[in-house]
Amino acid sequence: MKRHSFAVGSVHRFSRALARKHGINSALLLGFFAHRIPAVQAARHDTRGYFTSVAVLAKHYPYLKPNAIKYALQQLRTDGVLLADCHNSMACDRTLWYRFADTAIQQAATEDPIRFNVEAAMRFGVEEAIVMANLKYWIDQNTKLDNRNTWLRVSPAKLAEHLPISQRTVRRVLNRLVKTHQVLEREDSMTCDRASRYRFLVPNAHRPNPTDHRPISTNHRPNPTMHRPDCSNHRPNPPTYTLCEDTHCEDSVVKSPCENPIEDTTAEPWVVRSSNTLTGTNANDSDVQSYLGPGVQGPDSR
Repeated sequence: MKRHSFAVGSVHRFSRALARKHGINSALLLGFFAHRIPAVQAARHDTRGYFTSVAVLAKHYPYLKPNAIKYALQQLRTDGVLLADCHNSMACDRTLWYRFADTAIQQAATEDPIRFNVEAAMRFGVEEAIVMANLKYWIDQNTKLDNRNTWLRVSPAKLAEHLPISQRTVRRVLNRLVKTHQVLEREDSMTCDRASRYRFLVPNAHRPNPTDHRPISTNHRPNPTMHRPDCSNHRPNPPTYTLCEDTHCEDSVVKSPCENPIEDTTAEPWVVRSSNTLTGTNANDSDVQSYLGPGVQGPDSR
């Protein structure tokens, strides 16, 4: 089973109540404006707002697509939660001046926050990061009571009660974390509440390494031809051997057996006298054939 190393990263948060009412993406944007607007010194018509654009928000929330941010802003403006004004003198300027329609919503955007890791959201998804952060919190609570207890028994229905995610979505997220991403380990139970035991396969799994953005593949197999040597580059040239030194041979290097092979009585039964001379007193056809290779006959073959 493939395992991954993780490190600590930054954290984003949003209001639980606003996420149940307007959605997670909208709650994230409301929390952004609730944090930035009070820091603005200038005001227009005795009201404070914040200049920004979809492109700037996409850089702040790298796990959200620009179209998702644009759709969430339009929904908040349609519901009357946010007000947007255009004070740009140039047509190419896409920034708008956003402000809250009600200060109570601005206050609610900072209450009862749900936190999750940014790098986990970029790698696995926002919903996966939220579920992982919740599981990690309760597993840590169990570990404080018993260091050996690294499991958490919970059901999708129980998670849906505490998180702004439907039960069906929680079940799908858990299956992806177990089977696809291989971050969690699950032990199913046969109880009527459909609760299972979960634990992280690696420590700090809810906080992955921000410098490692490689996609996780459960069926990763190395390319079998990646490290395979090229046979054409490693095949040596066929050697040529001097088998005869008689004067009747036109060439010193012959490609066919001669009638008078060289004999060396001082040599071993089977030796190579020089780099280009093959001799042998007790050599047979099979030995010569095996040494010279296929297609080359020995000195005694006719």
